[in-house]
Amino acid sequence: MQITEIFESINGEVCFPHQGSLCTFIRTWGCVNNCGYCDTPQAKDRKFCKEMLISDVVDEVKRLNNTMVTITGGEPLLQTKLSDLVFDLIEEDYVVSIETSGSVPLIENSGAFLVVDYKLPSSGMYDKMILDNFYSYCYNEGDVIKFVVSDREDFDIAISIVASMLQMNQSALETLTFAFSPNYNKLSAKELMLWMHQEDLLKQLGAVLSLQLHKIIDVK
Repeated sequence: MQITEIFESINGEVCFPHQGSLCTFIRTWGCVNNCGYCDTPQAKDRKFCKEMLISDVVDEVKRLNNTMVTITGGEPLLQTKLSDLVFDLIEEDYVVSIETSGSVPLIENSGAFLVVDYKLPSSGMYDKMILDNFYSYCYNEGDVIKFVVSDREDFDIAISIVASMLQMNQSALETLTFAFSPNYNKLSAKELMLWMHQEDLLKQLGAVLSLQLHKIIDVK
């Protein structure tokens, strides 16, 4: 597998194990996107790419000794052996989450919890989204759809996407958490929260305002 780094921190954003949960991160190398607000450019820099056996990745996870494991990137779903890694981790009783964009086909029934980022216009990757990932994929309870919002246009488009998903994929209503995160360089968390409170749909869904706790407390 192509790995950028393996380290321990907290789950800084919304996920099944909860924000703030102690966690081991496996950051894979490589990405198909070029988001304007990308905060992990090293995941696309070849000099940070390490080839690792799955067994060596699992051994490092064991050494760090956290129950929760989050696989992030870059884009983890570019790794052809990702399902094998997830299987081995779950066999060792780890709780596994995958953070992914919507621009790569999702893995069916991997056993991992998903946090799927729907890229909005401000990211520059809006037209890269695979719509089947959102409108026909069978999500499991605990999975998350996340929107990073930079401005009002982003927010209004996100609301329309949520409404369309619920209309076309009714199971999403019972299984998914919808989360909204501000692009800190463009939008305050308070303003985003106020916008969310104006939307009855988000109130009914119990939508989440997701802040990047790891940045707030200044850890990786």
